[in-house]
Amino acid sequence: MLVGDRMTEKPITALPETTHRQAVEIMRENNIHHLPIMDRNGKLVGIVVEEDLLRAQPSPATTLSIYEIHSLLSRLQLKQIMQHPVQTVAGDCPLEEAARLMYNQNIGCLPVMEDNELVGIITDTDIFQAFMGLLGGGQEELGWRGYIVDPLEARLGAWLGNLVLGVTWALWHLPLFFISGTSQTFMPFAGFVLLTTGYSWFFAWVRQASGKRTWAGLMAHGWANAFVPMFPTVAMVAGAAQDRYWIWVSLTFVIGLITMAIRSRRLMRQSRIARGHNDESAR
Repeated sequence: MLVGDRMTEKPITALPETTHRQAVEIMRENNIHHLPIMDRNGKLVGIVVEEDLLRAQPSPATTLSIYEIHSLLSRLQLKQIMQHPVQTVAGDCPLEEAARLMYNQNIGCLPVMEDNELVGIITDTDIFQAFMGLLGGGQEELGWRGYIVDPLEARLGAWLGNLVLGVTWALWHLPLFFISGTSQTFMPFAGFVLLTTGYSWFFAWVRQASGKRTWAGLMAHGWANAFVPMFPTVAMVAGAAQDRYWIWVSLTFVIGLITMAIRSRRLMRQSRIARGHNDESAR
């Protein structure tokens, strides 16, 4: 598989003179996290990613007023914070080579060039979507952790939001329990609900620990799918006791509980630190 098969064509770009505030709005409105920077002659001169914009913002402990911060960011131009020179690839580059470049250089995207012209962009999410899609579970993982989990957590909190997601995930698979020949026909559905809930909590922790990168959830989902055929947990026999299945369900649920407890403690600590910074700023 080649980069050209998975890249986003005609990516949204910005000028070196684009301000920080304008760049934030461009990313928010277009739901993107990477901005190639093109000069007025159409030459790629740099790239700005979401993390660059976050690092450029004043610390929460700053003594600047909100008006001063807005004024500062409205004058800050992307040419002052962009990354350059830019690592690029061609459209005929193998996808695994692009993945190796990203890993070795610790970057999350690669502009795609043809004859010195920007024709697309490939991101870490694009690559892991392709790889995990081959393993199975990739497409649904993009929905669960890529789009749904953040609104659920914002509305219901991390624990309840992922519990709702886990139950929804189980119901999503419900038709498979009535299709002859699937492994689900031999699974107790109550156990499957516990399994997807445990996975939901665990995958949410993995994603959070990676800085909310969707590919982390894809990787975890792919490994979970690969685990089942390597270590068979479901006895494909009608009426079987399914002891190994219940061990698998129990371990997954307990691991999910533990990882969510760890995440909750970290979130509470971050919240206390943020409140302390706000209190100091208020003084």
